Amino acid sequence: MTDTAKRPFLRHFISALITAIIIALVYWAFEAAVHWSTQYVWNDLLATDVQRLLVIPLAMGLAVLYFFVQHHLDPQQEHTEQHGLATNVKPTLQKVGIVLLVGFLSLFAGASLGPEAILVPASAMLGALIGGRVTGAKQGDMQYASALGLVALLAVFFNSFFTGMLGLLLVHKMFKLKVTADFVVLAAVASVVSVWVLRLVSGEGHTASVQSEWFVDAKGLIWLVAMAAVGYGITYLLKLFTWISEPITDQLWQKAWWYRGLIAGAILGVLYIAGGTLIQFTGNQAISPLLEGAAAIGIGGLLWIAFLKLAVMAWSKAVGYRGGMIFPLVLALTAIVAIAHLYTDSFGVTIGIVAGIAGALVAERRAKVLL
Repeated sequence: MTDTAKRPFLRHFISALITAIIIALVYWAFEAAVHWSTQYVWNDLLATDVQRLLVIPLAMGLAVLYFFVQHHLDPQQEHTEQHGLATNVKPTLQKVGIVLLVGFLSLFAGASLGPEAILVPASAMLGALIGGRVTGAKQGDMQYASALGLVALLAVFFNSFFTGMLGLLLVHKMFKLKVTADFVVLAAVASVVSVWVLRLVSGEGHTASVQSEWFVDAKGLIWLVAMAAVGYGITYLLKLFTWISEPITDQLWQKAWWYRGLIAGAILGVLYIAGGTLIQFTGNQAISPLLEGAAAIGIGGLLWIAFLKLAVMAWSKAVGYRGGMIFPLVLALTAIVAIAHLYTDSFGVTIGIVAGIAGALVAERRAKVLL
């Protein structure tokens, strides 16, 4: 390879390193900010985990704050329900900041959604900005730089190099790009470095609370099929809840931002009181308590948690909060896996959740509600 041939790849290699480091730090800071702020304000300061009636006025007040900021910083998206993990926004640092700030306020306000639909576009824009600056890339190469941002984010989400590499499967779908040998090498670099940086600063990823149990025996295979069927079914249940919400949200989309905030927060608060603390927020912090307390909660309680989690997810998305559906869906699936584990130990928790997600993604091909 000549010096001129080596030089472009070296620049892309450096770009991948910088992208991985920045994405890991942004992810860590965003997750820490959301977790600390919700814990401090909702539980430590106002003790809504004990004084449950305070959930409604707090949710209303924070919803008004969220819609106020969205109205002034992102008016073009104010009357658009956010679906999917959109990456088709022209990258600027200002837009990255707006996406992260509005997304943070949405989750802080209590939205029962996940950070993935916030961090994916932010990471893609950061990847494109870094790639453009380091490599002098044109539009086509900046798409590859954006894709590296996605790969790095998936790696830190799950604290796993292999998950980052699985992100290559999304590259063609989301970015319409061909996966070349050079890009595989750069993706591997981004995955390794991002996970290393995350472990250096925090030691855990988004799903660290999920027990890493992948075992399954012959009987367990039947249960996994059942978990996949449940995942398929609850995706359509989520779509049903979204459809039920639409008559209200269609009217609210025409109202002033403050009015929408008051109603959005009020209904969110009512659902949180009905479902309990385990269904609040994204739900990743509730996975371990739910599994540990499954026997005491009982089958009826676990079904109620799954049912209300889906309802509050549908309301959060339909009324205009920012966030994704995949990660909060994990809590609903965990409740179902916990029910199965009351009867059998023939499969692990993690593989049961993965089976449920697989079923949900199959349903999503027609349901069009998760992505």
